[in-house]
Amino acid sequence: MNKTDLEKFKELYKSLGIELVVSETEDVLVVKIGTDLHRDNDLTVSEKFTGWNGFYSDIQFTKEGKFISQGFWE
Repeated sequence: MNKTDLEKFKELYKSLGIELVVSETEDVLVVKIGTDLHRDNDLTVSEKFTGWNGFYSDIQFTKEGKFISQGFWE
């Protein structure tokens, strides 16, 4: 069976020592990565990520795990 984009994405980060947090909305699955002192429950934080505090990237997938888009936010 072929792996979904989300499964491949998670495996890539896991191979780098980072366990991604995947959250679910009504429409999509979302992975948020960043460097946030407040550390929301749905934000993946790692000492391997650098950047300004409060900035993050969100990667959206369909419920079936197909990549949709990636955004970069403050």
